[in-house]
Parts: sequence; structure tokens; C-alpha cells
Amino acid sequence: NTHAAWMLSRPEKGNTNMTGLHANEFEAIEAKTADYRCVRTDHGKLFTNRGAGGAVVVTLPAPGTCEGEHVTLFTIAAQDFTVKTAAASQMVLFNDATASSIAITAAGSEIGNGIKLISDGTSWLVLPMPGYLRATSGATWANA
Repeated sequence: NTHAAWMLSRPEKGNTNMTGLHANEFEAIEAKTADYRCVRTDHGKLFTNRGAGGAVVVTLPAPGTCEGEHVTLFTIAAQDFTVKTAAASQMVLFNDATASSIAITAAGSEIGNGIKLISDGTSWLVLPMPGYLRATSGATWANA
């Protein structure tokens, strides 16, 4: 699978690669090159910014409409990549229980970072993808 940047081969169903992610975890992989508003059928997808010539913002629906659902973002293009909630204070990320958005914006360090967002029915919980989030050189997803 040439789009799944995190794996070299596709393990059988139920097997995981060294990051702990299931190879068949994603319903689809889609590149977003312009701002995009998620809809219910997007849940379970992996969004990249492959081919983006500028910043991309992905807007999530209200968490109460999709409890237990998830989306994943992975940066491929060296462009700012932001995910925000439809309303304020509906995201939980490191040290912030009332965030409204999160972005990767560190110049020269955007490529190869990923996050998974899961709705608990009240908020979108932000989980860095193991093995990808770099804590050095400012290449981190940060409250935008």
C-alpha cells in the first residue's frame, strides 16, 4: 500500500506493526489538499496532506454525534496541518482539557508526524501516533 506511510508491508488482519497500529485499522486513506469539514462517513479514515501546496485545516464534527469514532491525520507535505473542532473547547490534548484545535506548524519539521483523534461523546481525545511524534526541534502537534 503506497499510501500507508507507516508500514512497509501489510500484515494479516489482527497483526500489528511495531507502532502498535493495525494495518487494517483505516477504512480509507485520503489526501486533503484544501480545508475540509469531516462528515459521519469519514470516521475511521486516515487523512494526509499529500500534495498540499499550502496549509490545510480539517474540521471535526461535534463529538456527541460520533462517540467511539476516530480519525487519524498524518503529515506528508511540508505544510501546516491543523485539525479543529466545530465548536470551542471540544478537544483534549496534552495539558489542555479545553482545546479547540491542534496543529503541526514547525517549519522544516512537519513531515512524518501523526495523531489519532477519538470521540468519547464529550470531547475529541488527541493521541500522538507512537513512533512518529517528534519531541525535538519543535516538531510537535501543539494547541493552535
